[in-house]
Amino acid sequence: MDNNSFQNQKSDHNLDDFGYEDSQIKEYNESEKSNNIKKREYSNMATASLVLGIISVVSFLFWYISLPSAILSIIFGVKSSKYGGSKQGKAGMVLGIIGGSLLIAAYVLVIIYLVGMNAFA
Repeated sequence: MDNNSFQNQKSDHNLDDFGYEDSQIKEYNESEKSNNIKKREYSNMATASLVLGIISVVSFLFWYISLPSAILSIIFGVKSSKYGGSKQGKAGMVLGIIGGSLLIAAYVLVIIYLVGMNAFA
C-alpha cells in the first residue's frame, strides 16, 4: 500500500488522524462548549456567593442588607459548589452562614439588653 492510496482511503471515510469521524468530533465539540458554558455560569454564581457573603458579614448590624445577602449567598454557594465543585462557592456559603449567625446573635443580644433594662426600671 503506497502513501496515495492511504490518503484516498482516509478521505473516503472522513476520518481524522486518530480515526474519529467528523460527526463524532462535532458532537464532542458541542458537548464541550455546553460544559464550558455551565462551568462559567456556576463560576459566576460562586463569585456572587462570595461577594454577598462578605457583604452579609460586614453589614450584620443592618438586617435589611445582611439578611437578604446572607440568604442569597447560601443559595448561590450551595448551587455552585454542588454543580460546579467550586471552593469559592463554598467560601461564600460559609460567609453567608457566618453573616446570618452574627445578625441573629446581635439582635438577640440587643433584645436581651432591652428586656433587662426594663426589668430593673
